[in-house]
Amino acid sequence: MADLDLGNLRPWLDEQENYARSILPLDPAFDVAQEMLVIIAAAREGLRPSADSTANFVQNKEIIEQLGTLRGKAENVFKGMR
Repeated sequence: MADLDLGNLRPWLDEQENYARSILPLDPAFDVAQEMLVIIAAAREGLRPSADSTANFVQNKEIIEQLGTLRGKAENVFKGMR
């Protein structure tokens, strides 16, 4: 995530969406993946250029934190199954 450009969230959202969609309905992390997809959809709807780039930065940072937390939660479910 060190190379993540907070001004260009689309590629990162694509990566997170691919991860969430890879979780099958029978997996224990499926509910978490569905939460991720809701956040991703809302984030895509809100991706608009703003005159003040800091407004986008703050919103993008919050989206990244939410999805990062949920992805960690999903990955921990998988670890617990092993």
